[in-house]
Amino acid sequence: MIIALGPIKEDEAWVKQTFSLPEKNVPSFGLGVDIDSHASNIEIASDSQIAKSISAIFDLTKATESEVVTSFMEE
Repeated sequence: MIIALGPIKEDEAWVKQTFSLPEKNVPSFGLGVDIDSHASNIEIASDSQIAKSISAIFDLTKATESEVVTSFMEE
């Protein structure tokens, strides 16, 4: 897993590529969090195994995102 964190502005290429309607959905500046997740040794013998693997990666990414956001909200 790779986590990138840093300041961003609404006119940056990453913002325009990542968010739909950044001119409406993104403030002028803020903190960007980019989480890239992957898995190794995935069994792909069936469609259901592929779906379970993708779901597990998604769940891990969402949990990581939540932890990062929560850590900034704590006083």
